[in-house]
Amino acid sequence: MEQQRDFIQQLEAALATEREERQKAEQRAQQHIQLYTSQIEQINQDRQREMEKKQDLMREIQRLQQNAGSASPIQTALAFQPASGLAMVSSPTAAGGSASASPPIAPPPQPTDQDQAEQDQKAGIPDLAEVEMELELTLDGFDQATPWIKRILAQLFAIDLLKAEAIQTTLHHWEQEGGTFTDVLARSTGLKPETVKFFGDGGFGARLMGSRTVEDFLVASGLVTRFQIDQARRTAQEQGSGATVSQTLAVMGILSSRTACFFAETFGAATSYIGIRRQDWQLEE
Repeated sequence: MEQQRDFIQQLEAALATEREERQKAEQRAQQHIQLYTSQIEQINQDRQREMEKKQDLMREIQRLQQNAGSASPIQTALAFQPASGLAMVSSPTAAGGSASASPPIAPPPQPTDQDQAEQDQKAGIPDLAEVEMELELTLDGFDQATPWIKRILAQLFAIDLLKAEAIQTTLHHWEQEGGTFTDVLARSTGLKPETVKFFGDGGFGARLMGSRTVEDFLVASGLVTRFQIDQARRTAQEQGSGATVSQTLAVMGILSSRTACFFAETFGAATSYIGIRRQDWQLEE
């Protein structure tokens, strides 16, 4: 009888201990739930603020684009002034027959392809940070990409080698297929593998392989051939315009003006190969 009572007491003590441990576990679980719920709410609030910030920036970009694309009232008035002035003096009866017609105003000289290429190159290329911000605001999934991927896509977009639609397609394929990003980029955009590799390491590999001049880097990028380089050099010499090979390639339509400007600024002798330091381009896949 005594043993049975001891057993019951031990069993009750064990049950009480188990109940206490279970209560503590439930309390810990509840605390974790509250903590995680609070963190989720904070994340949602941060996302909401980030979304509102992006929307504000998008509206600001649209406002700036509209202002840049629309003429001011003064510009509009000046645009119509010459036409109205000519109409007033062109008719003798309108001036009582006492005024003679003014000589016709010669149209302004149209810029040549060479002039346009030089103007485009002087304008330079957009700032990469601004390009990345623009792409984050306009393309789905761009803000989720790694800094290395963002830099490649922003660079290609800034120098007219990729359109926004091609970048969006690449991001979708990358999300769906995974794998090596450079392979997905080449497959999705039609860029040559050597072009993707070149911009993937910022020209560092080409530098190691002996590229020294702008022409060397252009060929290494896969954008032009040696034959086209020689052809552009001969054309520049024949015209005697003093244009560089990259400028002549732009005039010939082989490169866009921004692409030519990028190579001239980045790999020109005076720039000491700015932008191809390995630490500036995180080589990741």
